[in-house]
Formats: sequence, C-alpha cells, structure tokens
Amino acid sequence: MKKYLPKIYPRPERHKPAVMIEVERMKQPFTGLYYFSLHLAENLYRYYGNEFDFTFFKYPGVKLPSHLKSVSRKWMDKIFLYKDLKYDLWHATWQLTKFVPKGKIKFVYTIHDLNFLYTDMPGDEKRRFLNRMQKIIDRADKITAISHYVKNDIEQYLNTRGKEIAVIHNGVELKTFPDFNRPHYRPVRPFLFTLGTVVYKKHFHVLPALLPGTDYELVIAGIHSDPDYLDTIRREARKHGVEDRVSLIGPVTDKEKYWYLKNAEAFLFPSISEGFGLPPVEAMRLGKPVFLSRYTSLPEIGGGYAYYFDNFSPEHMRRVLAEGLKDFKENDRTEAIKRWSLNFTWEEAVRKYTTVYRRVLDGS
Repeated sequence: MKKYLPKIYPRPERHKPAVMIEVERMKQPFTGLYYFSLHLAENLYRYYGNEFDFTFFKYPGVKLPSHLKSVSRKWMDKIFLYKDLKYDLWHATWQLTKFVPKGKIKFVYTIHDLNFLYTDMPGDEKRRFLNRMQKIIDRADKITAISHYVKNDIEQYLNTRGKEIAVIHNGVELKTFPDFNRPHYRPVRPFLFTLGTVVYKKHFHVLPALLPGTDYELVIAGIHSDPDYLDTIRREARKHGVEDRVSLIGPVTDKEKYWYLKNAEAFLFPSISEGFGLPPVEAMRLGKPVFLSRYTSLPEIGGGYAYYFDNFSPEHMRRVLAEGLKDFKENDRTEAIKRWSLNFTWEEAVRKYTTVYRRVLDGS
C-alpha cells in the first residue's frame, strides 16, 4: 500500500510593507534637497529593498535610476492624497510638503529646518508656515529632524503633542572623479572655494574681505537665484579691491564639484542659516580644512575638526583663516578630518530611518 504523503505547499512569501517616500523636491536640481532625496532613495533601496517595498513619489519629468519604482505626483494630490489601500506608510521628506496622506496610513515627517524664522520674512507669513507645519506634526506618527539644532527649534516653536523627535543626521555621498581635469572655469591662482545656492543666508558676501594681503582667488559655485545678492557680493569685492579675484561660476556638475573640492586650499561656509550643512562634510571627506560660521547647525556638523568664524569682521576672519591654515599644515589634520566626516554616512542614515519605519508600523 502506497504511503500517504500530505501535499506540501510552498510557504507564502512574507509581506513586505509598502512604503511611499516623497522625493518631490528633486524638481530643483543642484540643491541640498535634491541630493538628499536622491541619496535617500538610492540607499533605502540598496540596503533595505529586500525588507520594504519602496515607491518614490516624484515630480513629473524627474528621472530616478531605472531600478527604483516611482510614481509622478498629480496636481490633485495636494488636495486628495488617499493612499490607504495601497501603502502601509508614507514618508514626507520636506517640512513644507503639500503632500500629506489622509486616512489611517502611517505617516513619518522629516523636518530639515525652520530657517524662515531667521529671515526678514513678514511675521504673518512666518506664522502661516508655522501653522502649516503644526498641522503636519499633528498628523504625523513620528517626527525626524536632521540635526539636534533643528530638533531644538521644533521643540521651541511648535507643539509636538508629546511625540518623540528622532535626530537622523544626513548621509554624505561624495562621488569621486580622480581623472577629471576639465572644469568649465579653471582658477589661475591658488583658490578658496565655497558652494551653495547664492542667497543672503549663505553669507558669501563676507568672503571677499579674506583676500587682501593674500594671493588667493575666491570661487563661489551655486545657483544664482537672487540677482540683487550677486550685486552685493560684487560690491564687497570692489570695496576690498579684489573684484578680479572673485569668481561667481554658477552651478557645477558632480565632476566639477569634486575637482574644486580636491584642488581648493580650503573650503569656506559662513552660512547663518543651516539645518545640516552638506557641502562642508563633502569637503571634509577629502580631508580639506573647513572654515564655518558659529551659527545654527554648523558647529554640530563640523565638531572639533573645523575652524570657526566667531564674527564677520574682516580682521577676525583673516586671522582665523591664517591661523587655521597654519594649524592644518603644521599638524597634518587631513586624516583626522576624513575620519570625522565618516560620522555622516547614508548607510547609517537609512538604518535609522528604517528603524523608525518598523516602530511606526508596529505601533511601538
């Protein structure tokens, strides 16, 4: 008699939580939010694509790497964003997002900064932005901030309703192009470099004052979104008699950025309003001396491995630059600076984001 064997069915594949990540701010290339969104998407998929089913919510026309699943947002999504049946969790990655899901879908909210509070924006508009953020916080299951500085601002100006704020520093992923040697602008002298959208809060206009008494050229790269501020920088250069040594070169490619960072004598970042500060860490990844302001998140990001402008008087800034460069060369700080920069990796950032996703999905 043939022995009966029960039929064995294949074990069903474990359900992977469906997670929608908003990367809509990639519609503005060459910005910090563009690179944040791109690297977040790539590294979430790289390290945790086997655990979560990721979809990336993008602006129409923006191209993501082909292996990333994405959907393009529609104008009605600002009003009717019902995704309950399809997604288990939605992650909004910008503090002023207009895309907040309705219903019971779990919701994670990342805040990069409250920089608008430190501008000359009218008070009514500041209150409008705060009210908008408060409504999103009220909806959120979990809040994350990209620095302890931002966390403190949130707790000071908004009501978290007792919700814990997870601080998750941004990762830094600097692409290297060691054979590239053709930037669209090549300095003719040893040069100091800075990078960022050329607007007042970056405070680039204080930098021409560093050049008198030196042979340096100053190279300022980044999007020119404020013509009046460009004129301010040029006026400062004329005031100090260095207009022929200040170059406003506009946005740069990844290859050019690497070339300028690698070849600069130092990286300067006197910003007065940062939630994190990506470019300084990119420069530190190459072991470069970095000079920062004391404002907002920058001391947290530069730690004891950057040099700091305590104020913006020309005499003080020149002294800090000269003494910092001397210290850097005489004490061979390169490797220590590189090691510090490795505190900010995307592998660690996405590990922390996915820990948040699990806890929210589990209701813990």
